[in-house]
Amino acid sequence: MKIFWNGIGFPVPDDWEMTRIGKNRLCFQQGERPVVDVQWRRGSAPVDFPAFVEKWKRECRKKGDVLSPILLPKDMPQTADVHWNGFEWKNDVGNGIEILRHCHRCQTVTVFRWTVSSDVSNDPQKIWTVILPALAGFSDHETGSGIRFALYDIALTVPEDFHLERFAFHPGLFELQFRAERGNIRFLRWAAATELLRSHSLESLGERVCGKVGWSRIDHLSEDDARVGYPHPQGWFARILPSRNRSWCFIRYDRVADRILVVYYRGRTVHTDADILRFGRMFSVRPLCKSINHLCGTN
Repeated sequence: MKIFWNGIGFPVPDDWEMTRIGKNRLCFQQGERPVVDVQWRRGSAPVDFPAFVEKWKRECRKKGDVLSPILLPKDMPQTADVHWNGFEWKNDVGNGIEILRHCHRCQTVTVFRWTVSSDVSNDPQKIWTVILPALAGFSDHETGSGIRFALYDIALTVPEDFHLERFAFHPGLFELQFRAERGNIRFLRWAAATELLRSHSLESLGERVCGKVGWSRIDHLSEDDARVGYPHPQGWFARILPSRNRSWCFIRYDRVADRILVVYYRGRTVHTDADILRFGRMFSVRPLCKSINHLCGTN
C-alpha cells in the first residue's frame, strides 16, 4: 500500500506499523523492531545540499551516532532533479543507514533513517532489498489537483493553499484540520457507522462538529446518504458571515465502507452547492490493510 502525507508518498509493506505521525515526520516498525524514520522539509529557496548533509551529520554525532561512509548502490533511483547522499550510523541502541534525498524541482529535502535488523546487518544485499523499493516509489511532487493524504483507511486531496494545522487519529475517529487565507476546513471520519447510527441520526452527528445546522438532502449520490448543512451564526459572528455558504458542513454515510465522512468549512469564500459537493468528494475511504483494523475502528 502507498501512503501519502503532507507532500510526500511512498510504498509501505502491509506488515509495517506506524509508530509516530508528525506534520513532516513518519516512523514505522515491523513487529517490535524499528524500520525507518522519515523526515522532510520543503523550502522556497534553493538548498545547499552538501552543506545540509554536513550539518545533518553533525546533528547525528551530537546524538551519539558513530558515522561511517558508504557507497550507494548503482540501482538507486536516478532522475535529473534528485541528488542522493548517505552514510552508516551506529550507537548503543542499534545501527543502520541514513539516506538523504534532495529534489531540485520542489526544494524538498528528505531524510530516511533506516534501522538494520541483526539478521541482515552483515548482508548488504538484503539490506538494500528493503530500502530500494521505498526509495524507488517515493514522490514529493504534488498532483495538479492538490496535496494528497492517504493514511490508514482515508484518502484526501486538499488545494495547495491549505496547510495542515492539526490532526488526530483515535480508534473510531480520525480528524485533519487545514488553514488557508480563505478559511479553515476540517475533515472527520467516524467508524463503525452502523453502531453510531443506532443511537444518532446523520444530522445529529454533523451537529457535534458544527453546532445547530439547517440541513438539506442530496439525493443524486448513488451509494451514499449525504446532507449539506448551513450553521446558524449568532451575535457578532452573524455580521461577519452574512452569506450562509461561507460556513457549511457536508456529511456523508458510506454504506459500503461503513464510515461517516464530514467536511466542515468556515471562512471568507462563498461556495456554490457544486463547490461544496466537490469538497465533499475530495474525502473518501480506501481499502483497509488488516494490520491497522484495530486503529480504524473495525473488527
